[in-house]
Amino acid sequence: MSSPSDRLILALDFPSISTASVFALGCVGRVGAYKVGPVMFFAEGPKVIGWLQDKCGGGIFLDLKFHDIPNTVAGAVSRILRFGVDMFTVHSLGGEKMIRAAFETAKEGAEKLDLPRPKIIAVTVLTSHDEAEAKKLFGGDSVSAVLRLAEAAEKGGADGLVCSGMEIEPLKKEFDDRFKLIVPGVRLENSDSNDQSRTVTPKEAVEMGADYLVIGRTVTQAPDPVRALEEIAGAIG
Repeated sequence: MSSPSDRLILALDFPSISTASVFALGCVGRVGAYKVGPVMFFAEGPKVIGWLQDKCGGGIFLDLKFHDIPNTVAGAVSRILRFGVDMFTVHSLGGEKMIRAAFETAKEGAEKLDLPRPKIIAVTVLTSHDEAEAKKLFGGDSVSAVLRLAEAAEKGGADGLVCSGMEIEPLKKEFDDRFKLIVPGVRLENSDSNDQSRTVTPKEAVEMGADYLVIGRTVTQAPDPVRALEEIAGAIG
């Protein structure tokens, strides 16, 4: 990565392009990619991806967290390939076969369209889950759950993982550099954690081994979003 800003993915969790454009255009050159999640995608459809590519440049991280039977996920992947996104998410709870279906569909489809294959990023345990909830859902602590889900992601061919900062070091110990690690729930010191439970600062995340940081409300709800981005880039630089 040529600069700290290349590690930053700006989350555009807004209900319209007109609202998101204020932040997206103001952050051109200050982030490496833009995250399009369900709120934006279901409000505006695929046109938001084209708008970002035309007006802002940078990469597109399509975060729809596909989680269904393998055939259904393969069908969804075949339809997003024409958007030319750089990365998209599947949920690792879907298991090895589902992730493998996404991988094979992306590979074959990209070859037919003469496009680069988008990276497949497997979501592990949501950063909104605290340890009590993780125990109820997974029968153990969040680190153990993430490691089990990462094993399925590896067998399925995923390129990267979404995890909290708390799981970076265990993942690096278990899988070395097998995965690109994308970390949401990143907050500047003394900022509100909102509905995130397992948060870290940008500096902590990068020092532990994060490859990319998803930055959302820390920037979009800041009095001066550009200054907040510059502070984050400075902290990880």
